Amino acid sequence: MAATDRHAAIEDLGALVDLAAFDLERWQEVVDALARDLPGTRVALQVVDPALGRAAPAVAAGWDARDLDAYAKHYGAINPWVPALLRARPMTTLFSDRVLAPSEFRRSAFYQDWLRHVGDADASTGVKLLDGGGRFGALTLSYDARRADRVNPDATRVLVALAPRIERALRAGRIHAITRWRAGTIPLLGAVSEPILVAARDGRLLEVNAAASELVSAGVLRAGASDRIRLADPRLDRIFHAGLRAACAGNPISEPAGGLRIETPLGRFALTILGLRPEVSRTLGLTSWLTAGEAALVVMQPCCGPPEVARHLVQRYGLSPAELRVALAMDGARPLPAVAADLGIGYETARFHLKRIFAKLGISRQAELVVLLTKLRGADGEAGWL
Repeated sequence: MAATDRHAAIEDLGALVDLAAFDLERWQEVVDALARDLPGTRVALQVVDPALGRAAPAVAAGWDARDLDAYAKHYGAINPWVPALLRARPMTTLFSDRVLAPSEFRRSAFYQDWLRHVGDADASTGVKLLDGGGRFGALTLSYDARRADRVNPDATRVLVALAPRIERALRAGRIHAITRWRAGTIPLLGAVSEPILVAARDGRLLEVNAAASELVSAGVLRAGASDRIRLADPRLDRIFHAGLRAACAGNPISEPAGGLRIETPLGRFALTILGLRPEVSRTLGLTSWLTAGEAALVVMQPCCGPPEVARHLVQRYGLSPAELRVALAMDGARPLPAVAADLGIGYETARFHLKRIFAKLGISRQAELVVLLTKLRGADGEAGWL
């Protein structure tokens, strides 16, 4: 490829990459254009999972769909080029002949059982890209080894020029994907009777099932404009958010004695936090790769035990869900403006609710409310308000 043609192709490809940053479907246009501008190449944007030591194509051009299916199901796990990708530093461009001697590669089961029958793809040039949730991407161009001396130099120059732009686009795509989480991402979520929610690594509420939607409608699952979940008890709040981050990273943490429990107007629940790690498969596409490690499943299992403080306040004193949120957030350690900010409501709204709480409970000061809540919680163990 002439230098002027290569420069023009890189500029056009870069523009497509920028568009794909906020529209993941357009990555197909990127790989199609790469295959067109570098004739004789087959392009694949692969997801490599170091925990499984395997790769699977997320977006591809020039490959037969049946060959891609076979690669995703089996041959991606025995690809002898994958170990080199695992060892390589991000943004590193690799040429297959320098990774593994061609004679040794042709003796591998990967080549003998699969790639030899595919044909004209026994050499490749690739670049290691963004790490996402413990996985990373690799953009690879495969071609006939007999043309390697001509294709590899052009492929390397194009990938080196585009790699930083692709990296930035994938990082933007990760943010975009997690903020556009769609209902139905987890097919069985709606079939589970216990309240279940999906939370981002940073605590943002992404999705709830039908059982948890009752808690949402009562206003107890969201706090603040960013929908960040927060527990009123600072210590339990730290444990909860540390648990989210650990679950997303695949590293469970120890829970407080008796487990992490919360109170709501609808009952008392024990929380279990599980990281979401979809199986590597080409049917998942880029969205699942970019959101892997960015969200966790929170299962809220009903607890048995002494009467819940929340239920007592609702049944005996007639507090509304909004008043209950304010009452249980008053821990005595924070002034009302701070409580209002944590609950995502205005100070005057919180003050209005507090006056009604005082009237219903027959008290006149915040200190009296804290004392009452402490007494009610005395026999009920340690729990936090969500």
